Amino acid sequence: MDILFVILRLLLGATFALAAAGKLLDREGARRALVGFGVPSPLVAPLVVLVPAGEILAALLLIPGATARAGALLSLLLLLLFILGIGVNLMRGRRPDCHCFGQFHSAPIGYKTLLRNTLLLVAALPLILSPRPHPSLFPWAALTAALLTLAILLTYLLQQNGRLLLRIEALENRLPHQPERPLLGLPVGAPAPDFQYRDTNLTHLLNRQIPLALIFTGPDCPACRDLDKDLLKLKQNVRLTSQVIEESGESRPIAESYRYAGTPSAVLVHPDGTIASPLAAGRDAVRRLLVASAAPGPGDPVPDLTLSDLDARTVPLRSLISGPTALLFWNPDCAFCQSLLP
Repeated sequence: MDILFVILRLLLGATFALAAAGKLLDREGARRALVGFGVPSPLVAPLVVLVPAGEILAALLLIPGATARAGALLSLLLLLLFILGIGVNLMRGRRPDCHCFGQFHSAPIGYKTLLRNTLLLVAALPLILSPRPHPSLFPWAALTAALLTLAILLTYLLQQNGRLLLRIEALENRLPHQPERPLLGLPVGAPAPDFQYRDTNLTHLLNRQIPLALIFTGPDCPACRDLDKDLLKLKQNVRLTSQVIEESGESRPIAESYRYAGTPSAVLVHPDGTIASPLAAGRDAVRRLLVASAAPGPGDPVPDLTLSDLDARTVPLRSLISGPTALLFWNPDCAFCQSLLP
């Protein structure tokens, strides 16, 4: 039982420490998450500070034996608040970004989020109810913190290494053609190679007479999963159709014909079957390509968006437009934007 209690304390402490660090590194994201959860605007600014402060305090209290029970009780109270907020939004049919771990991980809430918080709450209960004294965890806490920091740094370095490799490939594509090293992607205007993928092919996809976005992904590609929300929005767009192509193994005929090396990658194809854009390699480049190509043009309906105003109140965009209207796109934290505010 002592070993079990030690594991539960380390699990709770590491979870809250990681969540607090992620929120503090991305305070703007934490603010947006609170607004998305429907927190009243006067409470948003203090909660951006108080929530990670409470998580840090809970993690610290779990380390000494004398305060472990108080740390578990604070953990339980925080988890009850999180579960209440998630449950209310799910019952209303809303799925704002959880932002539970801030900069490290953010995804729309769901029943998995509710289950995760419930399991953590259950882990806190035996620590509160046990009459036995808890031992100090300073050596174990130091080891856990070191391993957690190492894992975060390693993940960050791997992500940075992937971005650098994709940028190097993009720079190499701009260099004069070298016969011994084929460039990535096909030239703009070249015929798009036909292909058979599952139950569709290029000819079938071009039948709608609108541009086609081919998005190339891989089964073990974390950056590809980050594009899920963008692809969902893309499927609802009437100016562009899309097809996700996932190949694995040594034989990848579509990758060879479209000359893409890493995933995610994407390319646009004209309705006449010719290449419409250079190959976009990497998550950020793919996202920029999809956003730019799916953006509404002159004469298209205004997108049905619900946005936040300067007072963090949600406003339907279409409700503001009753005639000719100027839309200003800015960042409230931008000094140039602040100078325009008067």
